[in-house]
Amino acid sequence: MDIMSDKILELSKKELQGALSVLPKDDLNKFVLFTEIMRILDYWSVFKDILPSENSLSAPDFEIIQLGWNLALEHLFVPVKPDGFPIQESTEKTRLFATSLLHKFGRAVLLKRTYEMLVSGFLSAETKDSKIIIRATERAESQFADNIEFTLLSGIQSYINENIGDYRNGWFLGKFDDPSIEVTLPGAYHLQDSRKELKKHYIDNVDELMEELVFPWDSGNGIMMGYNAIPEIDNHFFSLAIENAIAWRNDVGLHPSVKLNDVTGSELTLIVAVISALHMKHVRFALTALKKHKEISIPQSLTIWTKASELIDSIHDYTDFDKNLIERGVNAIAIAPSESRNLKGQTTPLIPLLVDLGNGILLRPVSSLIKNPFISTSTLQGWRIPNITDILSLPREDWMRNDLYHLFRGTRYKSVDGNIKIRNGGKVVTDIDAAILDRTTGDLALFQIKWQDYYTNDVRKLRSRAKNFVKEIDGWASKVSSWIEDNGVYELVKTLRLKVPRDKQVSRVYLFGLSKTSARMKGYGYSMESDDIAICNWPMFLRKRFEVGSSKNVFKDLHASIKKDENIAVKSKPVPVEINSEGNAIEFINLWNSYLDK
Repeated sequence: MDIMSDKILELSKKELQGALSVLPKDDLNKFVLFTEIMRILDYWSVFKDILPSENSLSAPDFEIIQLGWNLALEHLFVPVKPDGFPIQESTEKTRLFATSLLHKFGRAVLLKRTYEMLVSGFLSAETKDSKIIIRATERAESQFADNIEFTLLSGIQSYINENIGDYRNGWFLGKFDDPSIEVTLPGAYHLQDSRKELKKHYIDNVDELMEELVFPWDSGNGIMMGYNAIPEIDNHFFSLAIENAIAWRNDVGLHPSVKLNDVTGSELTLIVAVISALHMKHVRFALTALKKHKEISIPQSLTIWTKASELIDSIHDYTDFDKNLIERGVNAIAIAPSESRNLKGQTTPLIPLLVDLGNGILLRPVSSLIKNPFISTSTLQGWRIPNITDILSLPREDWMRNDLYHLFRGTRYKSVDGNIKIRNGGKVVTDIDAAILDRTTGDLALFQIKWQDYYTNDVRKLRSRAKNFVKEIDGWASKVSSWIEDNGVYELVKTLRLKVPRDKQVSRVYLFGLSKTSARMKGYGYSMESDDIAICNWPMFLRKRFEVGSSKNVFKDLHASIKKDENIAVKSKPVPVEINSEGNAIEFINLWNSYLDK
């Protein structure tokens, strides 16, 4: 294994050296090549799922070019000294060179990550018929179980929206304009619908309107796309974007009250919404132009630039924020040339909403929308603010606890405000992040809440966070169980300040561990010792809550259902991929997979 992993690492270094050897020496040509690489990433981000398979990039190849993006930023993103944007026509030849370079960068990163996963035991390697064969180990396959929960939850949310007025799991699926009515329902299950006010701005025939507004524009260096705009179209895309931006913010855990660069999370969400709306509108115009104006170079047109002052004016028109605040917000989400050095060694692709050229011009990569833009924003802020983790973490527990309590509203349940510490004498044993009493059964649910960031593909960071998560959750479960055994349930009820009628004493206590994104750590080599606690991520808990419904013993059924699926296998079909590196054929048997429904 050591010989094989060392060979993979050596191949990674050679791929990188080969890529660096063909880079331009002067800054101007570096930037021109950087722009062409961004065009490649933007183009395939839009068209990889639209073009016929024979004309498109495969999913593995697209992932490889994404992996190469950070190296392109690190080595080619330089300040543009003259005013304006140095444009060069995009041709088949320039695109082929940029794609090959980006793929070579990506292979260097892929092989470096392969080396790290071999060392960590996530992958195995062997030589067969002069070919290096790489396989994911059985435990690595379970790493994707948490990710699939987001898709499963999305399916349930779609089901609810499509079946308003029906009954499911003992509930009536309804929408209530008066929140006071909802709260009085026994065991109300609350899902917020932010789309109600936004839907009135949606345009069903938006493509027809856009066809009349798009036109060819001769840039002097290639025929690009130009278009006019009308308020109705702008409002349509802003309505879509604000819904996305709120979801992105919530997923990353940027509380509306948190300040980054003296801009609140709420203000930054609106700024991100305007910028992403411009991105979305631009992509839609490109798809429209592709049908109507064959002379337009779509690969060249997707990546555009704008004056920072003009973008600030556009955001001001939508938000009415002070322009100085908007400028701070734009700076918070844009990467500057001097920051590209921070990418050294980082393999998680960072594609921000804006790229600051350092001369008053901003590039607007539409590829930034293929993943949550607030992830890149939090990465940028981590470079600039040493204690960013503490700043982001401070309100998260209260935030997640409130969301949890929304799932147990109505007269049936009683929840405990705030975080409660349990003590032996005057010494704190541990804390209970949330507690909910089912008044009808006497069942009490205790929760430990964790909100770690797993938006990285760094093997060491993932293993470290997984280890800490298991250690902390295991320790919490052990301490709570021991404390209850020593002190009794009656003392627990007093500590939680719960008022329980004499005829409805607490009968059973159930322990739950909730993580915002990742909870199944077996795939990273760590398993829970305690069997008393049911652990899952937030999307899985939401799904299970809906599936359990208004059963007679909600917490008992929830606990059992989560425990049943803790180690459930993910159904997948391997997608073998072969690459060539420095004359060596390397086949990845199951690093890429297509995932099936559970």
